[in-house]
Amino acid sequence: EHIVARFQKRFDDGYGKKYFISVVKWSHSFIPVERRDEYWKPYGYEYEVQVSMYEEDDNTINLHFFSNWTLDKVEEFMTEFFEKMHVNYYELWEGQRRVRP
Repeated sequence: EHIVARFQKRFDDGYGKKYFISVVKWSHSFIPVERRDEYWKPYGYEYEVQVSMYEEDDNTINLHFFSNWTLDKVEEFMTEFFEKMHVNYYELWEGQRRVRP
């Protein structure tokens, strides 16, 4: 009930759709005024990514990044994670087949 918006950003390359990063915007208005301190912010953001790995098994995992992450840091992490961990593509472009080294 405290989620006020959801956004999604798609990441592609020449082979296809790689993954999506979902951004969840939380309202902190539920915190009583008397409990708010100098660190209180009206909104917080969390990031979610779902990917599958090991092409032949299609094992799905969820990654959840809490509000101490920034979108830039999540993007940086996912770029490295996608390549190093050999994550499956969400969808390949027509006629494409990616062969992992």
